[in-house]
Amino acid sequence: MKAGRLRALRAYLIVLAASSSEDERGWYTEFDSMVWARLFDAHQSATTASARTAAWRTLKLLADMKLIEAIRVPKSRKIGVKLLREDGSGKDYTRPGKDGNKDPYLRIPTTFWTKGYDERVDLPGLAMLLALCAERGRWAMMLPEHVPDWYGWSPDTAERGLKKVVGLNLAERKEKRKAAPLTPLGFTKYYEYRIRPVMKAKTERPRAQSGTAT
Repeated sequence: MKAGRLRALRAYLIVLAASSSEDERGWYTEFDSMVWARLFDAHQSATTASARTAAWRTLKLLADMKLIEAIRVPKSRKIGVKLLREDGSGKDYTRPGKDGNKDPYLRIPTTFWTKGYDERVDLPGLAMLLALCAERGRWAMMLPEHVPDWYGWSPDTAERGLKKVVGLNLAERKEKRKAAPLTPLGFTKYYEYRIRPVMKAKTERPRAQSGTAT
């Protein structure tokens, strides 16, 4: 189950990155199913037919979550994808910063894929990485005990995720101290985190933006 969620999240991020323009159909992108398969790494150790099927099933999973519409193009092997809102409401996607959309968003650099970080990060790591990307390089206090209220994830997920992204050098942390006179040392320790330069987008206006950030 967790592997399926990680695959779906990775696929959704690459779909957002691939959706670079809007036309009369909305935020719509159309590729041969083998192109989608390569984007999802579904072609590895698989026959062409199996890879095409895997690509469709992955897109269908996102469609079932109401994150996209997946459309088989008649008389071809192409699959069209139309972005929907990130909240799963099924409404049309609107780009943050456009047409009055003031939703917060995050940016992910292409190096996340070109350097293979997407293949090395696990589900908790990817979840916390997205949370840190939303901070846009600022130091953020990610207290595990607050994560359930902030994001709906468990403290254990937060701890494992932060450890993963720091271990991959995608994020860094620094120790901070807070005065606590009634403790043996007179203070308590906590950590602040921020993404490293490798995870900072180089452009101010990315081709596709996600409003899933907090």
